[in-house]
Amino acid sequence: MIMHTSLSNALRFLVVGLLVVLTACAEPPPELPPLEPLPELDLESVEDVARRQIASASERVEQATTESVRATADAYGVLAQLYHAYDLGEAAATAYANARTLDPTAFTWAYLHGVVAAGEGDFPTARAAFERAVELQPRSAQPRLRLANVLLEQGEAEAAAEQLRAFDAGAGAEAALAYGLGRAAASLSDHDDAVAELTRAAELDPQAGAVRHALGLSLARLGREEEAQAALAAGNATPPAFPDPLLDAVRAKAVSSGAYLRRGNQALTAGDLEKAQALFTRGLEADRDSIELRLNLAIAQVRAGALDAARSTLEDARRRAPDNPRVHHDLGNVLREQGRATEAVPALRRAVELEPTYADAWFNLANTLAELDRWPEVGEAVARYREERPDDARGRYLEAMALAAGGERPEAIRRLRALVEAQPDDLVARRGLGGLLAESGDIPAALMVYEQVLASEALDDSARFGVLDEAARLAWQRGRRPEAIALWRRGVEAQPQSSAARTALANALQLAGQRAEAIGEFERAVDLDPSNATAWLSETRLRILENQPAVARGRLEQALALHPENAELAGTAARLYATSTNDAVRDGARAMELARLAYGLDPSLDNAETLAMALAEIGRFEEAIRFQTQLAHQAQQSGDQRTLRRLVKNLRLFQNRRPVRAEATDRRPTRRGTSP
Repeated sequence: MIMHTSLSNALRFLVVGLLVVLTACAEPPPELPPLEPLPELDLESVEDVARRQIASASERVEQATTESVRATADAYGVLAQLYHAYDLGEAAATAYANARTLDPTAFTWAYLHGVVAAGEGDFPTARAAFERAVELQPRSAQPRLRLANVLLEQGEAEAAAEQLRAFDAGAGAEAALAYGLGRAAASLSDHDDAVAELTRAAELDPQAGAVRHALGLSLARLGREEEAQAALAAGNATPPAFPDPLLDAVRAKAVSSGAYLRRGNQALTAGDLEKAQALFTRGLEADRDSIELRLNLAIAQVRAGALDAARSTLEDARRRAPDNPRVHHDLGNVLREQGRATEAVPALRRAVELEPTYADAWFNLANTLAELDRWPEVGEAVARYREERPDDARGRYLEAMALAAGGERPEAIRRLRALVEAQPDDLVARRGLGGLLAESGDIPAALMVYEQVLASEALDDSARFGVLDEAARLAWQRGRRPEAIALWRRGVEAQPQSSAARTALANALQLAGQRAEAIGEFERAVDLDPSNATAWLSETRLRILENQPAVARGRLEQALALHPENAELAGTAARLYATSTNDAVRDGARAMELARLAYGLDPSLDNAETLAMALAEIGRFEEAIRFQTQLAHQAQQSGDQRTLRRLVKNLRLFQNRRPVRAEATDRRPTRRGTSP
């Protein structure tokens, strides 16, 4: 018992001794330099996921203050990044400043502090932060680019240019470097140099509208007004992008649906459609009920050409928010883009039912109804649109076209003349005026209006071809064939890679008797677009007429491989194979196969005659006679004497056991598509 008591006392003394030793050895809390107090934040409007992230990072700051200066710096830096990611600029700037105070050698905190300060408009703080970042990493492009921008904001163009010339931009930052140098040169009134740098920046990053705006200003200073206006018209506030891994990492810390929405919109503005879609989709994973994310995702999908996906996204949004007018409006627009105008109308009507003052929905409803030639309804819709936007030129144009469709063409022409007088650059209105003048029979006036449209430099190549095509048709109607062909030639010059443009010219050339050139244009048309069956048909028929049966046969087989169920191609080939005077071209079995196909697809007189010719070619004269006799009887009953004479002539050949031999068929040259 005594021994036990002694041992117990000994152990107690040992434990107390150890505690004294451990307490004596523990590191005291670090002495921190004076820090800025973080601002009080109202986080009620912040999503739960963001609030939890910020709360956790704030707790870590408190814990780190008992550990070490470096741990506290890092904790403030992480908290600052979260504030930054969620656009809490003032709090982010304070937290970054504390991180820098605690760790002045950290490039990350200096650089990001500068980014936030610049975003808050605090350029002196941003300048000091970026200058420190440049000291820490003198070969890094990002801090110099941002420092130069701050210097430009402070009016120190020479210092900005010096920063920009001090580093190699590297891949991806060339446009931003050229933009900065261009702005610096413009600030120093060296507009020739500014134009050179800004032109280079625009070529490197065509999506950066801020470049074009700055370029337009320098061009104007040089007196190059037309170029200046064109550049300013294309400009916006988007500066050139450049790689910024640190900032990207900060943005990635925000995982709320609102953050994904904001970052997705930034990607959308920058033209990065793949990234925008990915961010909006991630946002929907965070908030399955967000209609705004679905609407913006659909916009990105439409711009990427994924119309089916956009329709699916908007239909999902409609199920979740059946009373949201924008959902119905955007769905209607997608349906219209898909060529489903009839389905688009109810969606657009629902949009204006839900929001009767929704001007864009009224306008798009009017446009969709116009596509469907439902002009009385167009008039009603455009009238409501003009109630909201009475001075809008688009509404005035549609109103005039609705009047014309209702039989009030003189009034429509009067209104369009007034519109183009008030809006000389409104090419749509001018083109509409030209069309109405043509319909009213005033061809010279219509042609004059079209020439005015064509004189505009703002007309893109596709629209230019459309205007040239319309003007050429008018000239052709007036019997001015050389002038019409010249206009179609201009159409090819405007769109040399357009199969439609070459087909239009070729059709005119063949009707004007210029077959050799027409064949060449048809051949180029199908080379550009092998799905252009009209060009294939016209080319092969012209080759038959020009006594090129062997070439025609090869081209017909190429065409049929692409268009195996085209009745006209099959009928043309069948007639060539059944009637050619060239033994190497003629092929009775193939003629019979194609003649049956053509007649099955289209039981026309042409294809019926061809079938009789094919029967005769393979020696089945009795069947050919019966078939031809029926055709002749039908022609006699209809009173078509010319056709009757041709049928009787071939019937006599069959009765004499002779097939038809005629290289150039009686088929007329095709006049489909864009032909005169």
